[in-house]
Amino acid sequence: MKGNILVSLVIGTLLVFGGLFFAANSYAWGFNICNIFPNLPQCQEPSPTPSPSPSPSPEPEECDEGYVLVEDECVPEEQPSPSPEPVVETQGQPAPTAPVCPDGNTTNVVANLHVLRAGSDATVNFFITEGNNASIFYSVVGQPHWQYAVADVKPNADNFVSYTIHDLDPNLGYDFGAQQRFGCGGGQTTGVVVDGPVTQLFNLTYWE
Repeated sequence: MKGNILVSLVIGTLLVFGGLFFAANSYAWGFNICNIFPNLPQCQEPSPTPSPSPSPSPEPEECDEGYVLVEDECVPEEQPSPSPEPVVETQGQPAPTAPVCPDGNTTNVVANLHVLRAGSDATVNFFITEGNNASIFYSVVGQPHWQYAVADVKPNADNFVSYTIHDLDPNLGYDFGAQQRFGCGGGQTTGVVVDGPVTQLFNLTYWE
């Protein structure tokens, strides 16, 4: 009895190993066991694993005017800062004032004022009694004083002034004035000589 069991075990073992050997080498011998037993696990086709497809990149959106696209977001566009207006420092600076002449006005009048008229020329003569220069004025007789002027006329060493005015109208009479001055100062009185369109010496007519 024991011998039959042992023989059965040996035969079963040989069948198992033989079956395995047959299955393992069936492809090599050109025999496909799946044609006979299609439901065997080794006969099942593996399901293909789908390859991941890249996600399409979103199209960049357009921003409204005044905005720019930064990392897929519309942000306000930076505006340049305005240049600061220059600041003029005025603190501590004195307000501008009109120039003031340091020289005073003369109070005396010129001496021996007379005018020698000769056609289109007239020579104004006088002595300075105060100051260091004189102003000579003239205008056509009957016109407002004064149409013309000659400033800063210097005397000679004897304080005598003799100044000739040219290009006068020989057919008209003229008023001539003389005012002595000191530096940039003025005078309080002007001597006036009224002449006519003739060659003649004209003396002082009045003061003003």
